[in-house]
Amino acid sequence: MKLEKRILKAYKAEDLTEVKKYLRENKNKSFGKNPYLRHLQILFQDGKPPGDYYFIQLKHFGRLYLIGILVFSTGQRILFFPGFQDLKIRDSKNKQSFNIHHITCERSLKVGHLKFYNRNIKFPNLPIKKVGEFYFWFGLAIDKPQVLYHTLKHKELIKIPKKDKNYVDRRINISNTSYNQGFGFDLRNTNIDKNEFLNFEFLLKKGLNFNRGDLLKLPVNSCCAEFKKEEFYKGMTRNIYNNKSDICFIFRLSILNKNRDNALNINKSAIYLGLNNDTNSIF
Repeated sequence: MKLEKRILKAYKAEDLTEVKKYLRENKNKSFGKNPYLRHLQILFQDGKPPGDYYFIQLKHFGRLYLIGILVFSTGQRILFFPGFQDLKIRDSKNKQSFNIHHITCERSLKVGHLKFYNRNIKFPNLPIKKVGEFYFWFGLAIDKPQVLYHTLKHKELIKIPKKDKNYVDRRINISNTSYNQGFGFDLRNTNIDKNEFLNFEFLLKKGLNFNRGDLLKLPVNSCCAEFKKEEFYKGMTRNIYNNKSDICFIFRLSILNKNRDNALNINKSAIYLGLNNDTNSIF
């Protein structure tokens, strides 16, 4: 895990000389290009703390990819900032595509929202389905790991823009203290066949404890997958508990076979909602 430690050390901006040099020379260049910094935009532009944030990463053939950053906000909402240069959703009515900035879940765990770079764009609420003691937030399917953001040289991760030179030290310190930990999956040298894809499920639960047997009973599902009758699909899971919000985030990864209706060969990624027969897909 040496690479991860180097990246996180650099990201946490311990080399302040390097950061300040960049801040003096560049303004507002990183947030739109670097998904590692997207969640800090409100901090460095408006001075507002982001909450507690966690890196979710994927390692494949020795390369490190960013699945996204999970944030338990100071307002008790949960946010996910996808690890894509561009994650788009297409509006079938007017045939336009919009870049997603982040995805939210309200503290009630009943409804979520898509937030766009263009704040004037409004999209229907995301229904969050309760399954037993778990809440299914949304799913994310990707054609292959290369769809995700591949980390640059570790010093590139500390490019943080500024408005005022005097804000730098305080806001870097807030950024450091807000960081909790990262987690993710190591696929090692697993080959992803052209007829397969990576399926991620985002689940939430109130409280710390849950029965892993009940979690295993949750059906693995995706609008892009070809499921065989009575076949059991076991996923790799990771979970993190945030004691400030008393919410446990559960993350499941499965490698599944594509069905005929999938659009991953063209779009490379898909967000989907719901479980079982009520699955609703948006690309």
